[in-house]
Amino acid sequence: MNYTLCKICNTTNNEYFCFNPACELNIQYKLRLYSQQLHDSQESFEIILKQILPILKDFKHTIYMVGIGKSAHIINKCVATWQSLGIKVHSLLQQDLFHGDLGVIQENDLIIYISNSGNTEELIHVSSYIKQHFNVTQMCISNNPSAKMNTIMDYSFTLCNFKIKEADILNMAPSVSSMLFMVLLDLIGIHLAELHGITKSVFKKFHPGGALGK
Repeated sequence: MNYTLCKICNTTNNEYFCFNPACELNIQYKLRLYSQQLHDSQESFEIILKQILPILKDFKHTIYMVGIGKSAHIINKCVATWQSLGIKVHSLLQQDLFHGDLGVIQENDLIIYISNSGNTEELIHVSSYIKQHFNVTQMCISNNPSAKMNTIMDYSFTLCNFKIKEADILNMAPSVSSMLFMVLLDLIGIHLAELHGITKSVFKKFHPGGALGK
């Protein structure tokens, strides 16, 4: 990697970062990472939407979402958005599934797993067990076309056609990847609601409170 001196603060920097956290250029780099990678994801997002919406459009049973760590927080937000649009969806905690929560799953339900690597051991373990013991559909959205989870799933989707660069200098903290997963899941929910004929009156039924309800 090539290192140079930052034109603004004269601190050593590389292609993506100035190593001075307070430097204005460093902030610009980070914002560019978010916006550029969201832009670069457009093609893969369109492919996923075209593939997944026909599967979910006429689905009559319950949809569940499962993730671990930051993915679980993303799922909780997106599940709340889907529910406000009248979609029958719930989040499940992976760590509780083997301690009785598997009892909520009914025949012909659908489970969506979110995993950046697609190799998360806990998700591989639980999805393998579900495949053996339950008659449900399982799908995974990851950013790894060679993910181990893909071999278990009925459907698998790759978030982007590139390796995501996170916004921190270590390229490790889930940040850009979290945004991309959330954008995709929101888009899926919004499109589903529109395909179902969402109206303001329907939305108000599920969201009577706050400024939106008014």
